[in-house]
Amino acid sequence: MTIRKFLKSLSVFAAASLLSTASVFGASADIGKAFESFTDKMTEVLPETTTQLGVWSDAYIGKLFPSVPPHFGIGLTVAGTFIKTKEFSSVAETIVNEINGAAAGASQDFNFSIPNAIPFPAYSVNARLGGIILPFDVGLYGSYLKINSLKFEDFTGAITYYSFGGDIRYAVMKGSTLLPKISVGAGYIYTHMALGVKGSSTYDGMVGSIQHASVTANTEMNTKFDLHTLFVQAQVSKKFFILTPYAGMRAYVTASKSHYDYAYASTYEVGGVPQGNVHNGSGGEAHDYNSKGFAWGKIQPQLYAGLGLNIFFFDCTLGGCWNPRNNLWSANVSARFKL
Repeated sequence: MTIRKFLKSLSVFAAASLLSTASVFGASADIGKAFESFTDKMTEVLPETTTQLGVWSDAYIGKLFPSVPPHFGIGLTVAGTFIKTKEFSSVAETIVNEINGAAAGASQDFNFSIPNAIPFPAYSVNARLGGIILPFDVGLYGSYLKINSLKFEDFTGAITYYSFGGDIRYAVMKGSTLLPKISVGAGYIYTHMALGVKGSSTYDGMVGSIQHASVTANTEMNTKFDLHTLFVQAQVSKKFFILTPYAGMRAYVTASKSHYDYAYASTYEVGGVPQGNVHNGSGGEAHDYNSKGFAWGKIQPQLYAGLGLNIFFFDCTLGGCWNPRNNLWSANVSARFKL
């Protein structure tokens, strides 16, 4: 699945969640619950993906100074976390039932489909610099994506996403011909995501005693949230000729803040003559999920491992990660220039 196709599905997630039970035609409390469900899911998945963006096969890359040659690298990483979409499909089904029932007896409704499972993708341009005098290294990574022309069936959407972070690692063991490299470290990642979705659908329905009316339903929603992630980690690696297998453990904690707003309306006409409104409304709410800061009671563990391929100044890394608490799996692949 391409990133563009994924973002279409993600926008559908937002539409499905924020148009929750009776969402197109009322019940702001239900919209709030659906929004919380959507944001909670994204808050759970995003750190799994973004923590993969700064992974290097070497537990420690060496010193920048004093060292000949100096040790540093720069390259590109693509990562993804595999998520199931059953809960969002259930919300979509609820919407269909609601529109068919309470809205206007519609024989047709908003069209969108959600795959059973999709990878949540992200990428980063990242660099790592060796330490000065002391045996440590520092990693920096960031990404930016903006698409204003998502189109799928009855919906159009736009998404803005950016993330940046960094980490520092200290070499407990610098490694040798026989001994592995072992490092411990900590890092921080900030992620922002904003989604906008508009939907419009015209269908034959029943309005009051009118059996055959042409009903046009419109809806619009916007949601954005900011996520802060703190993590600590430990990693071991050992180079064998051109191959560097590695493994590690990580624990992270998040703090998030989010906002949403929405609007909906439906009109109908008979014989091509406009008759009036069926329903309309709007609303919004700013919601701070972690008003007391980081959710220290929900520390998430990760186990990760992979393999690095080193040929001259080219480094390629392939890795995987598993969170035993939420059973989410992630993967990453990197290509870098490294000294």
